[in-house]
Amino acid sequence: MSTTNSWSNDTLQTPPMGGEVIKQSRFDRFRMMFDRSHLLDRANATCKALNAQAGDVLIYSELFMDTHPVIGRYTIEDENVDITMELAILSQGPGVVFSSRKVRPWVKRVQRYCGYHPEEKIDVVCKLLINPAAVTDAEIKEWFTYLLSGLDHSFKPHPMEPILLRSWLGAVCPTLRF
Repeated sequence: MSTTNSWSNDTLQTPPMGGEVIKQSRFDRFRMMFDRSHLLDRANATCKALNAQAGDVLIYSELFMDTHPVIGRYTIEDENVDITMELAILSQGPGVVFSSRKVRPWVKRVQRYCGYHPEEKIDVVCKLLINPAAVTDAEIKEWFTYLLSGLDHSFKPHPMEPILLRSWLGAVCPTLRF
């Protein structure tokens, strides 16, 4: 795993993907779709460009191993909330998940001193199913704009086109909202 900062220790929890187990063959196929598309490389380049423009680190990034359902995570830390965008393997296919997590300083102190990890509430704001090979640079910029806006509804990415895969039984619903 590669990170741009050492804050990742308290974010290495399993992402809120619904707890569904994905068969290994489907997981491997979805992972290969990410790898072949070089979507992660393009997203990282966009993240680096935004941080360079700001002259500071606005967005922290993490890359995960091949066996983790999250491929890449991009986080903005604020005083009261962490806002996250994840490129992830969902049970329905490759996707982008936007979520927020309230920051509670006392939780970190309890974790540090007692080793107890109380469950934190993570609000999934938006999930988009994507076809990694068809994602354009403009769509990646749209995702980062939504992230930088603090998940402001007016900047929410447009629904993606349905994903059509031969192994699936038709089109998948392009957006899931919670």
